[in-house]
Amino acid sequence: MQKAFLVLSVGLLVFGNSCDNPTESKHDLLESRINWPSLCDSPWPIWGGDPQHTFRSPYSGPAKCDTTLIYRNTSGYFNTGPLIGTDDEIYIFSSFDETFLETAGYKGAVVKKLSSDGAIEWQSLVSTEAATIFIEPVLISPNNLIITCDDGTLSKVLADGTIEYLYPNHAGPGASWGLNLDKSGNIFLLPDNDQIVSYDPYGNLRWQKNDPGKSWQSGPISPDGNQIYAGLMDTLYALDTEGEILWKYAGHGCLPSVNNAGDIITFSNADSSIICLNSNGKLIWKKQIIIDNIHFEHTYNNIAIGPEGEIITFLFVVGNNYALSLNKDGDINWTFPLTTVEPSMSVWTSCSIIDKDGNLYCSKMGTVFSLDACGNIRWTIQMWDPSMGGLDDWLAINSKGEIIYCISRLYNNLVYKIY
Repeated sequence: MQKAFLVLSVGLLVFGNSCDNPTESKHDLLESRINWPSLCDSPWPIWGGDPQHTFRSPYSGPAKCDTTLIYRNTSGYFNTGPLIGTDDEIYIFSSFDETFLETAGYKGAVVKKLSSDGAIEWQSLVSTEAATIFIEPVLISPNNLIITCDDGTLSKVLADGTIEYLYPNHAGPGASWGLNLDKSGNIFLLPDNDQIVSYDPYGNLRWQKNDPGKSWQSGPISPDGNQIYAGLMDTLYALDTEGEILWKYAGHGCLPSVNNAGDIITFSNADSSIICLNSNGKLIWKKQIIIDNIHFEHTYNNIAIGPEGEIITFLFVVGNNYALSLNKDGDINWTFPLTTVEPSMSVWTSCSIIDKDGNLYCSKMGTVFSLDACGNIRWTIQMWDPSMGGLDDWLAINSKGEIIYCISRLYNNLVYKIY
């Protein structure tokens, strides 16, 4: 086994691990969005932007950071990010919402459709009791929504806001950690109770798997639509669309993403490594990363995959945290200390997104910033006073190249455009 290391000016060591018989990746093309007939053909129809969870937009993002507040949600709070429809309409999801309190008799989970300028077009109650929408819904063709709530319901909401079905979730009440669908429209749900459940496009149960001790997370799907990748704290599993385990890889520690070649990028917190596997679960490469002689901790942020297959994520070490970019072969492109834009030691950043030109957009404690494809700062803007406490926030890019930025802090919930 051969080992090599690279020392960067920030004191970051990257140890490459090349197996005696390394597995070759099929990755030799630029990344692009994969045709997915069951998914709405819109700028941001699903968590991660696509079923592979690349967090890559097919559009260029903003070169500047002018802002406009377009909507203030005072009836409930956001627990998930926005989706963007075919005409740049915005779908937001409000938990413990009071909109229907007088007519329904309870607070509940409400979906609201906004115009691209923030005007309410309709709003619908999609829960049977006080509940949250814990995971981003899925926008399916044509502009219909699949939504699951932690009260144990699964809903389909049509483009005009009417509910086609509202079924009990067979996995029962509880938060869900993943919602995705294959090319035929079959739904895959990963609840937080050791189960994976699949429904057909009409909400009928296909199958239900219970595996004690496995609280599945994420659930990106391979480019051919035939495999689901469900992560745990210590192991990555590949399952077929009938829920059978095809292979597993020990050492997983975060949310996986999948590139156009079908390679899976994930983490091993056990040995501070970023790993790349092929669709058969064979190791392509593994990079161990140490900063200032300290093994990193991953902060459970997402992995973004750029237009040239570059990999961007965030790492935490004592005293600092970094944005990190690798090329498709696992070699370091650049690192960026996040205290440069926001000085707190918070390990949390929002989901980072990347545009079609390789520019990165993310937020740390309410400071939104953009880096170019070489890791240079393009712009930064403070959208929230960190002295007011932490917040949840999310970003998406519409077809005009505007960022839709949602902030949630208790009942102070705001939707901005950044352009």
